[in-house]
Amino acid sequence: MVRDGKEYDLDAVVVMAKEFWTHTMYADPFDPDHVRFMAALALDQGLLAILEVEGVVEGFCAAVKGPLLGNASVLTATEIAWWVNPKARQGRNGLSLMKHIEGMARDQGVKYWNMVVMESCQPEVGAAIYEARGYKKSETSYTRIL
Repeated sequence: MVRDGKEYDLDAVVVMAKEFWTHTMYADPFDPDHVRFMAALALDQGLLAILEVEGVVEGFCAAVKGPLLGNASVLTATEIAWWVNPKARQGRNGLSLMKHIEGMARDQGVKYWNMVVMESCQPEVGAAIYEARGYKKSETSYTRIL
């Protein structure tokens, strides 16, 4: 079951985000307080979706929204994390989670929805999922450690 996030989901989101962190390129320590802050921000903006399997939170998608640079009357939103625990990745769980949060954003008047694919997290899989849903590649991001 996929549903809108609630405040009581934040603990589970932090636990899953810690696992997600291990799959990124970032060598910095994981900061659970900051993750809770960001998840709470997504929740406050109505952009936190939760995947439950047999009553257990197994995935989440969180995003933030704001005005489009160049036109403040247009809303855009960007996913900040999309994670489904490996044991819950069968079937269409991840896709259902994505569809749900897209609907949440659409209902709030968001026109442009951005999903991120990290190079350290099977980017070809993410890209294939996004393209099958009608996403178009709009930017490529590069990271440099300063």
